[in-house]
Amino acid sequence: MAMGKRPQGNPWVAAGGIFIVLFLIATVVAVVLYLNLEKQLKANAEMQTQHNELIDARQWANRGSLIGTKPPRQNYVDLLLGYVDDMAYFILGAPREETSAEVKAQNINTKVSEIALALSNDYPDITVVDVNTMGLIGTINRLKNKLDTSNVSVQSLENQIEELQQKFDDAVKAISQKEQELLDEKSRLTAKTNEVQRSFDALKALMEQKTEDQVKMLWVDLEKEREKNEELSQNLLRARAELNVASETLKQAREQLRQIVGSPDMEVAARVPDGEVMLLDEYSKTVHINLGSQDRVYPGLTFAVYNRNVPIPRDGVGKGEIEVFNVAKNISTARIVRSDPKNPILVGDIIANLVWDSKQTNLFVVAGDFDLDGDGTMDYQAVEKIKALIEGWGGKIETAVSVNTSFVVLGEPPAVLPRPTYDQIAIDPMAMEKHEASLKKLDHYKQVRQQAETLAIPILNFDRFLYLIGYKTQSGQPGAFGG
Repeated sequence: MAMGKRPQGNPWVAAGGIFIVLFLIATVVAVVLYLNLEKQLKANAEMQTQHNELIDARQWANRGSLIGTKPPRQNYVDLLLGYVDDMAYFILGAPREETSAEVKAQNINTKVSEIALALSNDYPDITVVDVNTMGLIGTINRLKNKLDTSNVSVQSLENQIEELQQKFDDAVKAISQKEQELLDEKSRLTAKTNEVQRSFDALKALMEQKTEDQVKMLWVDLEKEREKNEELSQNLLRARAELNVASETLKQAREQLRQIVGSPDMEVAARVPDGEVMLLDEYSKTVHINLGSQDRVYPGLTFAVYNRNVPIPRDGVGKGEIEVFNVAKNISTARIVRSDPKNPILVGDIIANLVWDSKQTNLFVVAGDFDLDGDGTMDYQAVEKIKALIEGWGGKIETAVSVNTSFVVLGEPPAVLPRPTYDQIAIDPMAMEKHEASLKKLDHYKQVRQQAETLAIPILNFDRFLYLIGYKTQSGQPGAFGG
């Protein structure tokens, strides 16, 4: 080899080497791209399967009309689940639960079926259809129609009862008037009969001086008067029978109404609170109540005190009693007359007085015998004293029960004096009148009770009356009833 010359390489060999290297690189890249493509195709296939499970091509094309407009940053599944949540909340009315749409649909179906079954069990006359066939709205409309029909029936029955009540009141008024007329006529005829009897007795003493025909005429006159008196008695019994028939008719009508709307609480008006205790001064044993002169409160007015947030008991017995002694415009001060150490009077306790009312005048009927001082003996003029007490506290007294009567206060049934003998009449000429007066008093007592029960007027005995006006403690003190 000559000096100064370098050996020449084969260019084909170099090119071949480069080609092999590039081919290997291309092969590796192709394999990697192929594997990535396979992985991407597999992922695409899985996504397509998931997509088809969620929505098909037709539904996807109509997604706007089927589901609705999708807000930004929210997918259609979230939008549809939101609609399901809103529907479940609208139907069940409960907080949204974190459960599947399937569970929510099952809960809706279960709850609606349970309610439909409960309606069928509680109200057999209501035919409840399957909501899955008729739809919830259709079922509600069907029940609404049933309810409207029932309301119309109740209104119709109430109108009939009002008509019957008016007829009953008219009948009671007419019969009472007729009864009074018959009683007056009976009294007049009785007096006339007694006069005839006295004349007969006088004539009998002179029988030897009178002719037989005159005596027979007197006997005939006496028998005629007795027959007329008997006829009046029969008319009176017939009038009372008609009154009983009218009362029974009204009772049946009330029973029909009770079967539809339930039995009302006849004595709820007797247990309505009038105010409450605002302040309490334990040292001076006084309270302040939220009633004043603008509510027609005055010194001397008493109230019964009951526990707050608890209904007034039926027997009227409270935890204490108070008596007002100082009245301002919106507030009054009262002394504590009685308080239970185990259940003391507290701020917020309610107060009530059956007679007094800030908005209206209550009407009372009082009948019977009363033992005012509790000594076991019925007090003379007790009814008049109780009436005076009621009127002094703003109530009004009625002689007979009517639909406007608020309360009836009944004592013990009046005792009937035994029918006097001729010897007793000779000693006390007023004995027969006293006997008849006791009979009338007992008859009036029975009539008051019967009419109060017929007209659903609250009936109170003497002790309940005293408890409900907060006067039980003071009633035992001298001069409590003006005596």
